[in-house]
Amino acid sequence: MTQEIKNFSMFKNLMKSTSIYAGGSLINRAIPFVLLPVLTRFLSPEDYGVLAIFMAVFGVMQILVAMGTIDAIVRAYFDIGKEGFDFAKYVFNGLTINLVICVGILGVLYLGKPYFVRVMPIPFFYQVLIPLLSLCVAVYTVPTKLWVFRKKPVPYTLFNAGNVMLEVLLAAVLIVFMHFDWRGRVLGIAISRFVFLGVGIYFLLRYGFCRPSFNKKYIKSILHFGFPVTLHSAGFVIIAAIDRFFLNKFIGLSVTGIYSVSYSLCALIGFLTGAFNAAWAPIFYEKLGSLSRAGKAKLVQFTYAYFFLVLAGTILFIFLVPGILNILVGEKFLGARAFVFWLALGFAFHGMYTLVVSYIFYEKKTTILGKVAFFTVLLSFVSNYVLIKVNGAVGVAQATCLVFFSRFLLVWYFGNKVYPMPWFSFAKGT
Repeated sequence: MTQEIKNFSMFKNLMKSTSIYAGGSLINRAIPFVLLPVLTRFLSPEDYGVLAIFMAVFGVMQILVAMGTIDAIVRAYFDIGKEGFDFAKYVFNGLTINLVICVGILGVLYLGKPYFVRVMPIPFFYQVLIPLLSLCVAVYTVPTKLWVFRKKPVPYTLFNAGNVMLEVLLAAVLIVFMHFDWRGRVLGIAISRFVFLGVGIYFLLRYGFCRPSFNKKYIKSILHFGFPVTLHSAGFVIIAAIDRFFLNKFIGLSVTGIYSVSYSLCALIGFLTGAFNAAWAPIFYEKLGSLSRAGKAKLVQFTYAYFFLVLAGTILFIFLVPGILNILVGEKFLGARAFVFWLALGFAFHGMYTLVVSYIFYEKKTTILGKVAFFTVLLSFVSNYVLIKVNGAVGVAQATCLVFFSRFLLVWYFGNKVYPMPWFSFAKGT
């Protein structure tokens, strides 16, 4: 009876945390989602296409500038208290790596300006802005992640909500009232990132989580942990960027914009699974080191139940989206419904992946993730090229789904290699 009460209490706390993280993420995702009626009515599909390419490059750049330091810092948080380890100095060295990478990328942009201006439909000033904004994100993400693992969902939610609300308010004012094109959305992002960079630094210093002191050992440790994570994370955002570039190259900027509307809508599935994972991860890491055979069996049962709920919710989402699109977006963007099925299914597989990848992070076997990233990026190039030739624009969505499914299976397989679980015999463990 005591164990049942304990399990119920843990489940109740998990659901409470999930709901709070979901609330924060809902604001994080839903307010830009609310911007869709504005963007799809005040911007042309071509403008939305340029914005989509900017956001795709921005996504890749955030991963490169971060260089896995955030994941390394989060993992190091659980080493606080170990003899000789100074977490605040570890954080400082991680942020130093981010700054050095940002400066290096700015140098590459300056030296290669003629080339980058020619191949990208984005003015050079906005190209330079991308690594600077990525550095802002790398810095202020550290306190938000620490709030998650310190089980403080309220400041996490308030911080993210404030950031997004400022970003969206600025974008709406600039586009609707000041008649900016896609640049209005970008400038809204830029101002909010710089403002919350200052807020993030304040919290890091206030909580004593950052202390200036260079340490070669810490830098080496962060890069050893973070570089494979970077390859893996970059794989995800590169996959998200590849589809835009293939569409722009073979179909046109207008269809790229329409596709991006569908992608943004289906990403709501990622918001829900991400909110749950944010609440689940601290519990998972705490419990995994002491699981009995029966505990492993229950964890597997829980995981399969989660997979079922994700897929069932995705099917419901697919049926509802066409009606939502009719209300939400401008008439020029209604073609987005053609991509919904494959993109929604792909994000369902991504949501399932977020649960099984935790085993690899726990065991610090992040080199596996780098190999998976290399394979899936290669698969993305090949499948996008083949399927867009065979099925036209919808082939890009099919390629994205195929890649997400492949990554989920690979990470699940290798996660079981590094931390064996009774995936096919879980009933025997009870």
